[in-house]
Amino acid sequence: MMAAAMCVGAVVAGVSATSSGFTELDSHANIGVVGKDVTVYEDTGRTVDVSNFMDSSPSVCGKKIVNAIMAHDDPYSGETIMCIAPGVMQVDEMNHNLLPPFLLREAGLDVRDVPMQHCHEPTAENHSIFDSTTQTRIRLSLRGVFSGFQTRALTKEEIDNVSNYRCIWLTPEGEWDPNDASFAEKERAYLDEDGDMKMYSPCELRNSTASDILADISQVCASDHVYQPCVPVDDYELFVSNVLAPEWEKTTQATSPSLVGEHIPRLPFADIASVELVLDDGDVYHESLTSIDLAVSDDDCLSEALQANLQNNAFKRSLGVSSVENYDDELFENLGEAIAEAGFAISSLKAGNGRGVKAAHLAKVWQISPQDAERTIKQTTQLNNQSTNSTLSRQFGTNDRMLRYNRLHSIFFTDTMKVTERATSTRGYKYIQLFVSDTGFIYVFFMEEQKDYIHALKAFSKEVGAPDTLVCDPHPTQTKKEVRQYCNQIGTTLKILEARTQWADRAELFIGLIKEAVRKDLRRTNAPLVLWDYAMQRRALISNATAKSNFKLQGETPYSRTLGNLPDISNLVWDFYEWCYYRDDESFPYPREVLGRVLGPAKNEGNEMAQYVLTIHGNVVPRRSLRRLTAAELAQSNESEARKR
Repeated sequence: MMAAAMCVGAVVAGVSATSSGFTELDSHANIGVVGKDVTVYEDTGRTVDVSNFMDSSPSVCGKKIVNAIMAHDDPYSGETIMCIAPGVMQVDEMNHNLLPPFLLREAGLDVRDVPMQHCHEPTAENHSIFDSTTQTRIRLSLRGVFSGFQTRALTKEEIDNVSNYRCIWLTPEGEWDPNDASFAEKERAYLDEDGDMKMYSPCELRNSTASDILADISQVCASDHVYQPCVPVDDYELFVSNVLAPEWEKTTQATSPSLVGEHIPRLPFADIASVELVLDDGDVYHESLTSIDLAVSDDDCLSEALQANLQNNAFKRSLGVSSVENYDDELFENLGEAIAEAGFAISSLKAGNGRGVKAAHLAKVWQISPQDAERTIKQTTQLNNQSTNSTLSRQFGTNDRMLRYNRLHSIFFTDTMKVTERATSTRGYKYIQLFVSDTGFIYVFFMEEQKDYIHALKAFSKEVGAPDTLVCDPHPTQTKKEVRQYCNQIGTTLKILEARTQWADRAELFIGLIKEAVRKDLRRTNAPLVLWDYAMQRRALISNATAKSNFKLQGETPYSRTLGNLPDISNLVWDFYEWCYYRDDESFPYPREVLGRVLGPAKNEGNEMAQYVLTIHGNVVPRRSLRRLTAAELAQSNESEARKR
């Protein structure tokens, strides 16, 4: 649930005064709002609370956040333009749409919302919205004093052939937080203490060295002294040519006989045989380059083309369009990089190898000495590098998992275990994905099907952390593209063992150990076999909290050795399948204390002290209020208690 504050009065007033299908520019709103005359292609599952300018008026709760698309028919050219608006609020009672100009500008659009009659020297570029990526201009008109443009929902034919239309993005991708304090901070940063514009040097406004331009074009993490292409030149040239197909089409049109004598734009790739770069420390090196290595007409052209291709493909998949452009996976593997789902750059396969901020820049912005800056660079990480000097034609990538997730400086092994069909657990689990560190820390994830491995990997990285290295066997579910991409996003190096060398996987050993421990628990307590998943979940917690005699542990527990803090065993004081009385809110005259069996600590249910309890009806419920049976209640001579059991 996120909160937004917008002028509800303007919305209500607009319903009666504005015709259907009109998209207004409304600076009072701080989130995009769409009415009923749009096509919703995805429900994000998020909701928003809406309040108005009067504190005494009630707020509207639970309005859905959707990804929408609308069609704009250009009244001058007759062309139909698809306007995509992800992350907007839907109000079915409205006939029109509201878009804040600030939000349009955040999406990379040039918004000139001043009417021509108020311009000192009006031109055709005034009172319009311009998308530099697609070279599309939408003319604005006035409805009363509101600027906007006519839109409508898509027809079925347009949905089926959406790839044939020109598309522009009205709102940025990712979750939109209108209350983000960074907007105000960025605005204040432009002025000095006297209210005058700060003076920036050219290198602060834009990259000024050839080495920085090279890195911004491809976002390839290279060393300070060597720039080496990761793939054959022919393969890389073919890939970039496919991505930049619109640029090549412009070039082809410009060189046709019908345009002889007119201005011919420069070719996308400059024929430069070599480059000489001067590094920050004064060293000079000479590197041979092919025409594909350096720049296109704009140094961000390749990056923007990759972003546009990723956005368009994601949008087409949401609509179910089959004509989605897919480039050769082997090319990306040879590059050693993968395009992140929400990112716009090519990221390094191994975390921590990025160029990042240099000591000189850190000393300047932190106001510390160069010596302290050098030491700081060596003692800190920069797992998510973003070029702050490039053109903001698109939003930066939303992937920050490598920063949010706990970093595990150890090697983890993983393997899958299957349970016989006859012993499918009460929760429907038949597979177990086990993760184990080199110090014996265990994490288990239960699955209904083996293809759910990606969910196990995501749960492990969120609950435990992102390890430096993950070792697995070459099973297809553990090595598919989606898994490689996710490991790249969290900054984990995926190492795949050679076929038929399963003994090299440490997870194989621990699968055998935890199997035997669960068998003993089930046999000792005479518990039903279908409760094996509760026994295994409890046994993994016990193993992590046990200080074993192991040289790698140095007297610590696997939990503290891996996560850095002491484990708490307050909720592990019950035996598996032990009798208990738990408190239940049964209606009178049923007793409040009910007999049950303890199955182990509850996960993500109740509080941290809650235990899974098997009831007399065969159901498993989480309960935090429970007690052991007394000696008198457990005595064989106590027939009334014995009959209950």
